[in-house]
Amino acid sequence: MNTKKIVLNILIVFLLSCSNHAGKSGNIAQSQKSQHGDSINSTEENDEPTDEELFKCAYSNLLSSYKHNQKIDTLFVIGKDSFEVNATCICLNDGKVIIPKRYVQPYLNKDFITHNFVLHIVVHKNKTLYIEKKLLKENFYKYMDKDYETMRNYCTLTFSGLRAEGESILVYVSIGVPLTDVGVGLADTIKSNSLKL
Repeated sequence: MNTKKIVLNILIVFLLSCSNHAGKSGNIAQSQKSQHGDSINSTEENDEPTDEELFKCAYSNLLSSYKHNQKIDTLFVIGKDSFEVNATCICLNDGKVIIPKRYVQPYLNKDFITHNFVLHIVVHKNKTLYIEKKLLKENFYKYMDKDYETMRNYCTLTFSGLRAEGESILVYVSIGVPLTDVGVGLADTIKSNSLKL
């Protein structure tokens, strides 16, 4: 697994979601008139969000996730079968994740206490219960590179989405240190012809 590519993809998704909340826009086309009344079109580029703005956005999103569950209900058709998938990521409010201040400086000057999350997956195949599973970050440790072993105590699970591919449904998650770009994106598979997850 190429860890650099995975971390880069997570960082890109994070930056894109935060830049939408940072209140900045990309390019603004302006039309101006010269002294002679001719129109002049120019493009003005606004600054990219600062690291501090990105941190504030991530912090706000994390605090919001404590109260608001992330939920996806979707339907996949694979072959002749329909799969209704209900996925809900819930904050456990356990205060068991303590992020050392070295990860959150200079924006926070002390350790940051946050919570673990659990992902509930319920799948109905042709309207009959097929799989009901709870996923924690620990379920994904076996897929992580050795580089991430020292960070297990600081990581949380983030639900990224679902996708049908071939005969399977992929469950995408990220295991990472909240408020940082440190983490890894992973996928687990629900086979359409077995009860394995």
